[in-house]
Amino acid sequence: KIQYSDKLYSFTFGIRSMSPKFIMTDELVSESDWQCVKCASDSGVSIIASCHAKSLEDIKSKKYFIKGVFSRYVILDENIVGKVKNIYDKEYAIII
Repeated sequence: KIQYSDKLYSFTFGIRSMSPKFIMTDELVSESDWQCVKCASDSGVSIIASCHAKSLEDIKSKKYFIKGVFSRYVILDENIVGKVKNIYDKEYAIII
């Protein structure tokens, strides 16, 4: 039987036991998901995460979005798989 754990459990015990430099996670959806990445970021862990959105404004308008968690925002092209459309810094200035 395969068992899964939620992000809160995984992040909390992963950070305590492994002291990672970064954590990669998928699909920030719920308030708990965003709080997990905020807590990890506040602990000095860099986060790489995905979130379905069409633009930076779309990400920032997410119900549970927390400013200051990420140092970069990468927006992929909607029509070409894997193609980077834009990259923004933590202050939302366009880099590419």
